Amino acid sequence: MDPPRNGVAGRSIGALQRRAELGEDVSEERAYVRLGKTNTQILVGTTDLAEWDDEELLRGQRKAADGTFVGRPPKLVPKAIHDELVRRTMSSAAEKLRSNLVDATTALTEIATDAEAADADRLRAISMIMDRVMGKTPDRVEVSAEMPWLTAITEGIVSVDDDIFENIIETDGVEVEDAITIDVEETS
Repeated sequence: MDPPRNGVAGRSIGALQRRAELGEDVSEERAYVRLGKTNTQILVGTTDLAEWDDEELLRGQRKAADGTFVGRPPKLVPKAIHDELVRRTMSSAAEKLRSNLVDATTALTEIATDAEAADADRLRAISMIMDRVMGKTPDRVEVSAEMPWLTAITEGIVSVDDDIFENIIETDGVEVEDAITIDVEETS
């Protein structure tokens, strides 16, 4: 066992990997990880990932001055690197869709108006155009759930006639139905 760090004892990743290779169950173990300067700066928020190129983000590692990757790839990549890569990918995809929108619309219109196209293809193109222009018709979804507790409560409610209340007597704050009162003399 390695010395505790910040009050939490753990093992090194290498030690846990060796134990796992020997078939030991290490699923409940904790490990500590030493972070390099770059990952520490990313986690602290002092490194701007906008300066990284896509290849560096994919690898999770900065290039050296000569443009090559030096050293081992990281075992651990901060989530901020992943988030930046996803943001760039989605932005690139949205830009590509925007730039090809006119061509896609032209192609759909050509298919919809082409008399030689198969009827199924024409109908699909017409449907797509109408969905985008007029708005897609919402699918109607009806959800019903049987609530057994509601059934039990509903069937457990019984109507009571008003004349039943005439036979109820209140004794010391407790209601007693059809009670007979008896006077008891105390003897000393």
